[in-house]
Amino acid sequence: MAADHQAEVDDEDPVSSGIDALDLMLAGGVERGTSTLIVGPAGAGKSTMCLQWQLAAHRRGERTLFIGFDETERVFVKRSRGMGIDLAPAAAKGLFTFLAVDPAEISPGELTSIIQHHVEQRGVRVVTIDTLTGYSHALPESTLLLLQMHELISYLNYSNVVTHLILAQ
Repeated sequence: MAADHQAEVDDEDPVSSGIDALDLMLAGGVERGTSTLIVGPAGAGKSTMCLQWQLAAHRRGERTLFIGFDETERVFVKRSRGMGIDLAPAAAKGLFTFLAVDPAEISPGELTSIIQHHVEQRGVRVVTIDTLTGYSHALPESTLLLLQMHELISYLNYSNVVTHLILAQ
């Protein structure tokens, strides 16, 4: 079982981003079972900041899931490598998973099931959804989108997962 390989983590401690100044501003980090919305213009570093939380989780031995709606895994890994971030070691250890999602090919309900599988079967502790704009393309009806997103966020919070939601401004 995935939990057998999970590092011992104190769920009461804040979850560090690995960026000292940011952690100081957040009184040590974010709490487990919370969701954080990261908003900003394209190219501001939203995805990179969220990736820092994932890297810090890898150092603790925790598994992470990065869901990308706007780029492929190849481009994401190449861009990360260009910033000096090599994801290959974490991926090889099963700590990092990138899931490229095409909203034309997968429904929000299917995405929720995939995320639940990663949390329950693989022991994922940090999830990043990049971006909510991409997610919204899967459900053009805003009422349904809000209900699906609320259901997903509630599940992740209840499961004590740290969730980052990225929104391009």
